[in-house]
Amino acid sequence: MKKFIVPTDFSDTSKNAAVYAARLANDIPGSSVILYNVFDSLITSAEGSSVYSDIDSRKKISEAALMNLKNELTAISSAPITCLAETGNLLICLGKLCQIQQPDLIIMGITGATRLDQILVGSN
Repeated sequence: MKKFIVPTDFSDTSKNAAVYAARLANDIPGSSVILYNVFDSLITSAEGSSVYSDIDSRKKISEAALMNLKNELTAISSAPITCLAETGNLLICLGKLCQIQQPDLIIMGITGATRLDQILVGSN
């Protein structure tokens, strides 16, 4: 069985990656897709200060968005699609998920940041 993990932040670019993964899984018998969203427990306000958010509420919102994306993908693919949302750091959480799930591919779409943005802010 081929297993694909698709980290998503629900941007157009990451949705394109999810569509690609669903179509690829549809073309490879026995394949499955895991839609994955990692959200931060901190929210930056308009004033620039960070505040802790209600993790349960954020998780429900993330799970609902994952289900909406899953519903869009089931229209183009018959491959099994599961959803997973959790709080934390994307790279650490994705690494742990890969240890558990042992995926064949991670398929993700990114919007390129300039070199300065990568240095100052970072880029997933």
